Amino acid sequence: MIDLRAVQADGAVRDLRGIDTCATPRVVLGPPLPHVLLLENRGRQVVTLAYVSPAGQRDWGMDRLEGRPLLPGASLSLPLPPGECLFDIRAVTGRGAPVDHRGVDLCIQPRLVLR
Repeated sequence: MIDLRAVQADGAVRDLRGIDTCATPRVVLGPPLPHVLLLENRGRQVVTLAYVSPAGQRDWGMDRLEGRPLLPGASLSLPLPPGECLFDIRAVTGRGAPVDHRGVDLCIQPRLVLR
């Protein structure tokens, strides 16, 4: 783990603390980039709802599939807002069973395979 301090030309300071350089070997300074989650359904059930929220939030937000079921064998790219890397993801099958994946780091692994 390292701490990093960046000083911009205008004197603004940005401190980044506790960076695990083994897990995150590259640090990009600048405006945050939007995330894209590739959601792959390799299970036997249709995924009818998918929720993605920043890790630790109580509210799951809106359904990211917007009424488009994710069939077995299909995949879908879901654009997400820029910001933190850690997200909680909930997929709900046609049977109504939720499957939660918490603390998924989309900066390291922007793909989630549902089984």
